Amino acid sequence: MIPARAGGALLLALLTGLVADDAASELHEVVEMPPLTSIGLAVASSARVDLALAGLDAQVEAAMQRLNVPGLAVVVVAEGRVVLLRGYGWRDVQQQLPVTEHTIFPLGSATKPFTAFVLGTLADEKKVDFFVPVRRVLPSFRLWDALAGERITLADMLTHRSGLPRHDAVWYGDSGLTRAELVGRLSKLEPTARFRSRFQYSNLMFVAAGHVAEVVSGQSWEQLVRDRVLVPLGMERTGFSLAQAQALGDVARPYRDREHEIVRAPFRDVTLIAPAGGLWSSADDLGRWLQMLLARGTWQGRQLIDEGTLTALMRPITPTRLATDDKALSQAYYGLGWFVDTYRGRLRAYHGGNLDGFTALVTLLPNEKIGVAVLANAGGTGLPEALVRTVADRLLGRSGQDWLGRAALLREAAWGVRSHLKEIRAKRRLTPSAPALPVARYAGRYTNPGYGDLLIVENGAALEMIYNRIHSPLEHWHFETFNVGSSEDPSFEDVKLTFSLDDATHATSVAVPFEPSASPIVFRRADPPAAAVDWPADGFGSFQDGATVVSVSRRDERAWLSWPGVAEGELVPVWTDEARIAGRPPVRIRYAPATSSRPPSLIAFTTDAVRVADRVP
Repeated sequence: MIPARAGGALLLALLTGLVADDAASELHEVVEMPPLTSIGLAVASSARVDLALAGLDAQVEAAMQRLNVPGLAVVVVAEGRVVLLRGYGWRDVQQQLPVTEHTIFPLGSATKPFTAFVLGTLADEKKVDFFVPVRRVLPSFRLWDALAGERITLADMLTHRSGLPRHDAVWYGDSGLTRAELVGRLSKLEPTARFRSRFQYSNLMFVAAGHVAEVVSGQSWEQLVRDRVLVPLGMERTGFSLAQAQALGDVARPYRDREHEIVRAPFRDVTLIAPAGGLWSSADDLGRWLQMLLARGTWQGRQLIDEGTLTALMRPITPTRLATDDKALSQAYYGLGWFVDTYRGRLRAYHGGNLDGFTALVTLLPNEKIGVAVLANAGGTGLPEALVRTVADRLLGRSGQDWLGRAALLREAAWGVRSHLKEIRAKRRLTPSAPALPVARYAGRYTNPGYGDLLIVENGAALEMIYNRIHSPLEHWHFETFNVGSSEDPSFEDVKLTFSLDDATHATSVAVPFEPSASPIVFRRADPPAAAVDWPADGFGSFQDGATVVSVSRRDERAWLSWPGVAEGELVPVWTDEARIAGRPPVRIRYAPATSSRPPSLIAFTTDAVRVADRVP
């Protein structure tokens, strides 16, 4: 813990990694290991590898405790084989269910290399070319910058140089869009840099690249990944959605660190943007993925991707401008789906992933034939990166740097920075002040061409924001600005909404800083959705959730839900096809009309799971 009176120089040193090794040695003693290099190889023999990893378990368990990480799954590949495959801690803290090598975690953005890999196989088949304009295969593709939309290539998309910032709020939650519709929204999103001028990380560009793969192949992105990666490698515990993961079983629960306390986080399903971050997998399955990549695209005698194509995916292209003072690292670049730098002078390709309550990291030292994947059910933790470096140092015969101890110190420093920023934000609040209008005058539907609809609804004497089906309570901040308060879903916590008024009788628009690198996104008032006042007529009747009978009936002209094990109460519509349970905001119920493949159904979203009940014939 950093003393309250610690100087700014120490804090800066911690945040930039400039901490003496002995200052971070509280966690464990660094043991000198003999070098494993022989004729340029990082690993000399199975026995030496096993010796190099001896004692790692104790380090990991101590680091998990200090970094407040409930559970962890690790796989290490060297010498063409899995040399470590293990689970640590709990996948479910409350029920004391352990993490195993088969426990499923979301990969988040560590999905991106899978998308690049699939596109690489399509390039091998001459179905795509990374360096020709996307318009040649997707004529309808447009961007805000017309010239960029005309010239952008798959390589531009996959190396984050489109000029577009993240704009992640467009898809976060459940926008109700299809993948094609989301790609169509790109022309309505303002860039913050010139085309090809600099690195700006964009999940949306990977969604667009995945959509290109779908168009040229005639298959869904999911089917492409299944046929070209999962089935050949036997990755049987890898899926494409939260629902699929839960059907497979043994799924880790998400947790976040709140004021040094581990608390549950809501599950987040990101199926819409799956090409950017939608895979769920286990350490055991990722071991197969690592072995194939380190074997230059071969698996059990079969070449899944051309060796030259795979090499090209990991070639540095776009400088990230992510500065580092760490002598072990070089300047980071982004290749085609991979971050690329050098670690202790050795080529490193890697990708992390962060989803609510989870952190993942997949790392390759391709020339040394070393691969490491770490999955944690803690949001934003530095443990995976520290553990990868620790394992790499052991296998490379390096010592002297306590990465795990330093990660713990950095966490403490980060808490200090957060506390300081919170104090700064509080000082910017102008009090006393009051809104110009009664809260009812702010309520309504607001819309933006790129971001879609945002609802402001009355919730008793207060207001609530509903965006992409995420419900966020609003508290008055000052004048016409409202702040998103704490709730079960903290996605937009502390975001400030500022309303504009007409003649002081109604709010005409609301500006929301959804994209930090751009001007606030302006939503203009629109007519309220006509169907948002009644539960759909077809949504009444009996449904079946496994052996559980679910019913929606009328009571005093109101829709009433009875779903044993989920909720019982009045359905209060908040959208054309969605309602919440009166008195239980965390529970949301959606009606899904019949499709060609399934009957009408009810979908229940709780903080713990997604449940589906099909209509009883």
